[in-house]
Amino acid sequence: MSEESDEVREAITGELRLMDPGVRSSRSLVRQLLDPDFTEVGASGRQWTYDEILAAMPEMDGGAERGPRYEPSKITGVLLTPGLVHLT
Repeated sequence: MSEESDEVREAITGELRLMDPGVRSSRSLVRQLLDPDFTEVGASGRQWTYDEILAAMPEMDGGAERGPRYEPSKITGVLLTPGLVHLT
């Protein structure tokens, strides 16, 4: 197994925080973790902008303490260029 860089570990830590219901339900905490240029293509194929994800995240799955929770496993990352990590 290859050694992860600090940037990859930091990105994985941030991604795991985004799966925490306490973070997902707080726009201010999500704002701390996402770059204003954030975009995401969801499993449905929908593209989400920063503003759209901030507005929707509290109501999405995983946003309530008693609701569905994400159980991530084997998250890996690749540093594409300084400041840019691709996680899978």
